[in-house]
Amino acid sequence: MEEPDLEADPLVMPGAMPLLLSGDIFHFPGCELPLRVSSEIQGSMVEYAMEHDEILAVGCASEAGTLLPVVTAGMIKSVFEFADGSSELVLFGIQRMRIVGLNQLKPFPIVRVEPIPYSPVSPGEFDEWNESLGDLLEARATGWDDFFAQISDWVRRMEDPATICDVLGHHLVRSRKILRELLSEESTKKRMEIVFKTLAEEDLE
Repeated sequence: MEEPDLEADPLVMPGAMPLLLSGDIFHFPGCELPLRVSSEIQGSMVEYAMEHDEILAVGCASEAGTLLPVVTAGMIKSVFEFADGSSELVLFGIQRMRIVGLNQLKPFPIVRVEPIPYSPVSPGEFDEWNESLGDLLEARATGWDDFFAQISDWVRRMEDPATICDVLGHHLVRSRKILRELLSEESTKKRMEIVFKTLAEEDLE
């Protein structure tokens, strides 16, 4: 399966989708997530998704151990089956969704979801944040081809703060508490603040 071109062919997200519980594995839009599928129930869930929209919701636990009410809807990009009957699938994150109901619990959960609305920020706020974030990441670089130099250049070229927050959160943030906040927060401006504060304080080496 090819990675979906979301700009050229926007996806209409289903209102209900199978829920894959990942424990403390966090998934964000715009990012790939490899997952090992080893149980019969999980296998049935993947088969169901493949027969329908090829979409799975990835859910994780809250700090209290309950299900976090925000999930990331991901498209199944590939499935590799192993000789022992297990498989590994790669999900490409598409959109953060809020759980609003439950259609079924067994043999696997199917949840009703709705998109988390995008809250815009002013161009001035974004430009200032984007420049400061790019400088912060560039300061970590040891050369022009260093990872932080490359990601700094990517940040400076991006025009969508939500995408920047998702990708940097997925790849750079280690704190489970912060990841939960970043996944759940609806305000784009607050998510921008979370990302900058976290990357400024965390040891990313």
